[in-house]
Amino acid sequence: MVRRATVAILALASSAIVGGPPMVASAATAPVVVPASAAGPPAAIAWRSGRTVSVGAADGGARRPVARLASDRSTQLSLSADGRRLALAAGDRVWVVDLVSGTPARDLRLAVRFATALQWSPDGQRIAVVDERAVRVCEVGPSPTCARWARGPATEMGASWSPDGRRLAYVRKSATRAERRRGWGALVVGDGAAAQVVERFGEGDRSLTMPMPPIFGRAGLTWTSVDLRMRFGEMDGLARVRTRRLEAGGVRTLSTARPRSSYSVVVGEQADGSLLLLRQRLHATTTGYRIDRLDPTGAATSLGIAIGTFGGQEDVRVLGALTDGRVAISVRRSSRSRTTRLHLATPGRGLGGRVAGGDEVAVAAALPGNAGGL
Repeated sequence: MVRRATVAILALASSAIVGGPPMVASAATAPVVVPASAAGPPAAIAWRSGRTVSVGAADGGARRPVARLASDRSTQLSLSADGRRLALAAGDRVWVVDLVSGTPARDLRLAVRFATALQWSPDGQRIAVVDERAVRVCEVGPSPTCARWARGPATEMGASWSPDGRRLAYVRKSATRAERRRGWGALVVGDGAAAQVVERFGEGDRSLTMPMPPIFGRAGLTWTSVDLRMRFGEMDGLARVRTRRLEAGGVRTLSTARPRSSYSVVVGEQADGSLLLLRQRLHATTTGYRIDRLDPTGAATSLGIAIGTFGGQEDVRVLGALTDGRVAISVRRSSRSRTTRLHLATPGRGLGGRVAGGDEVAVAAALPGNAGGL
């Protein structure tokens, strides 16, 4: 059980991507080719199957291909909240496809190294790109420009925009002498010009505190931190799980648990301001997942979305919430599976059927998550 808990907490996924020269819309050898049929209405979902990237409506209909890649190796996909733009990381470059006009993909001319997150600003005019080197923010107009907002991010933690699109929350690796002594890093909020350290994480004599991906919501910045017990330099199980929020008056703890076989991580926000929790129950050889709701008082209740029980090498993520209350969830059943299934789950009705499946999936979520899986 201890080993399963440790593996589950540490198994945050990152993705490798493919390379290529600048975009030439009609060249068969270009890394990203946009077909003439790409123009159409805004998209609700996107997925990649092999070399083909497609989009469609929330019910899985109105499907159309919008890009063809030179390689079928891993990419990163991200839809803007309004569904008008699709970003994809292909190789050491990031591209933006206008799904309404179907014009040639725009190369952001940003050299990346293993991009792990593409996060659109709420207005869909900028995108944050997280890779091994930095967090960079790009204006995606006709002449894209990019600026570095931070160095040395903890790439598996992604990034999350404030609702007004002015600030980003991210986790950085150890940057100061004090952080290097503790051995981890810090949760930071920045605007490209200045940064505020919200909480530091690291290792003590008998414990290791680790952050989970932060979520910026209308009520403030919320995150879950996990305290692991340490014994002779090795992890020896879960000691404490806390969900906290940065508010105008400071940091407030919303919930604290000392779990034995289950724990919950904040992964998103609902339209009513309540938080989405991904709850995991650890069994001897399997892990069960469900979605809970955390209200402003700190009380957690089930949303009636049971995701399933898996054998330990699964990848379950909450991609965000739609304005109608549905929750976007991606599930890859094992490390051997090439198919990630996208579900739009209605509270009280379970996970429901898949609306799309492929090597990668994305959703246009009005209330996006932040890579929120373990």
